[in-house]
Amino acid sequence: MDKKHKIAIKFFSHLKDKAGVSTIAMEIAPQTTIADLKQQVVDLYPALETHLRNILILIDNRIAIDEDIIPDDCTVSFMTPIGGG
Repeated sequence: MDKKHKIAIKFFSHLKDKAGVSTIAMEIAPQTTIADLKQQVVDLYPALETHLRNILILIDNRIAIDEDIIPDDCTVSFMTPIGGG
């Protein structure tokens, strides 16, 4: 039986407001991807559903994409992309 991975999730800007928390601890299955994690977060915080489609996600300060597998004992940050123009 695979041991669960322990991770921290940080919410920034309006995502923190919608979730009502700035940081949570979660246990996830090994081989969980960012896409999987987004769904788990929406299950916990339904108000975030439409807000997780176009955000910047970091795994320990490195940009992550939906297909990335989340390592054990890391921090995943959900951030609003910085606009430019």
